[in-house]
Amino acid sequence: MFAAKKKGYAGKPAKEPIKPVKLNQCDVDILHYLRDEMREVISIHEKLSKYSDQEISLNLSWLEKKNFIKKIIGHNPFGMNTISYTLDYLGKDYFG
Repeated sequence: MFAAKKKGYAGKPAKEPIKPVKLNQCDVDILHYLRDEMREVISIHEKLSKYSDQEISLNLSWLEKKNFIKKIIGHNPFGMNTISYTLDYLGKDYFG
């Protein structure tokens, strides 16, 4: 397991002690894959094929909820949407 600190919100001091967030290996692999650029969900599933689709989806949701990554929904003129993910502020902070 890996641990990362979750910071208080900007401008507000954290009222409670900061608890470390535990990341499993799938979380770390997702963050490393998103480190360089924004990636579509399909490419994340293809790249991390050693994990089940359900496990990747659950980890993406959890990482988004904890502000490690953010979802970007792209709309194209033909009516299709593409869902991509990129690092959010805690994900960028994870890499220093």
